[in-house]
Amino acid sequence: MKKILVMLVLMMGFVSCDMIGDFYIGSNASGHTLYYSESFEDYNSISDIYKYLRANISYRKDDVENFADPKVVIDRGYGDCEDYCILFMNIAYYSLGIKADLAMIDANQNSRSIVDGGTVNHAVVYYDGVYYDPTGFGVLTGNPSIGFIYTFDEVFE
Repeated sequence: MKKILVMLVLMMGFVSCDMIGDFYIGSNASGHTLYYSESFEDYNSISDIYKYLRANISYRKDDVENFADPKVVIDRGYGDCEDYCILFMNIAYYSLGIKADLAMIDANQNSRSIVDGGTVNHAVVYYDGVYYDPTGFGVLTGNPSIGFIYTFDEVFE
């Protein structure tokens, strides 16, 4: 048992924190199931999607990080930032025909990059050079500190 523990500690010394974070977050960010609803066809703009989220989904932080499928978020009526983003991406795909990406960022603009020991503490949607924040119902200004980006095809099966 001691040998296994020592080997794990040694291995951890050769693996950077961003690799561990990417593995953990990536395993939660990928493999989601797209969900179609006829009502999605009624949304003709990103503003319409924001209005839908504001009216139908309450913000609630997870006790344990769990990236939920769009249908789960709709059915339960709440989610946190990554849940909002995945649902936003899903609706944008069906209503606007776009494949947006999921970006994990450090919302504190003065902090270090992930490689330099910074943290990932917020999810936003990235499309066509713009970062959308579905929980804040707006667009991020400036250059956010990006930890990881997962493409639409990585997020959805």
